[in-house]
Formats: sequence, C-alpha cells, structure tokens
Amino acid sequence: MKARRIEWNDRAESGLDIAARSPEEMARIRADVDAGKAQLWQLDGLTRETYLVTRVERHANGDRELVLVVCQGSDADIIIPWCMQLAEDCGIKRLRAHIERPGLVRKFERAGWSRKETVVGHGW
Repeated sequence: MKARRIEWNDRAESGLDIAARSPEEMARIRADVDAGKAQLWQLDGLTRETYLVTRVERHANGDRELVLVVCQGSDADIIIPWCMQLAEDCGIKRLRAHIERPGLVRKFERAGWSRKETVVGHGW
C-alpha cells in the first residue's frame, strides 16, 4: 500500500460520502481539510479506491492524539496498522476512532485497540 496526502477533490468527497453519514458532517470534514486542521489521504494499492481523513489533537497535558476521522474503503487489516505506524513515525502515542460497525470494532481490537467510551444518542 502507498499513502499520499492530497488536496480535497470531488472524487475523494464522492468516495467518503457514505462514511461521512450526512452532508453537514461532510462539509465540516472538508472545511477542516481545507483549513489544514485535518489531512486527506489517498491510499493506493488496496482492493478498491480508498480515502482516509485524519486529524491530530493536542490535549491539555500536551499529549497529541491521532484521530481517524473518516475512512472509505475496505482492507481495514492493512489500514489500521498503517495508521498506527503513521502515529509512531510522528511521535504520537494515542490514537482514536469512532466506529459504528461491530465487525470493524473487532478488527481494531485484534490490532490491539480497546474500547474507551460508549456514545448514545436520541433523535439522530
């Protein structure tokens, strides 16, 4: 797999459409990428065209965390370790992703991740 940072484009937006869950969320993600607050990656050499958006957050204690904002594609077994290596290469020890699909949660757990929170909602 080869990863490269890219500028926001219509093809990536179309690819991330389902994963973003709503036009409002897509607009927020795009604004963050356009403002340099988040990074858009194109991951080549996988089963299908894949895009990933990441963001680095700094906590009050100074620790940085790599957040996997949204990803479209398959091959999570390849993408998850790549994200872990990216964080390590950048000196980031904490990673976070919000996941809705139980099968994907299991893939993250097999890679050494653990559940840290439960999110509930009403009227979504």
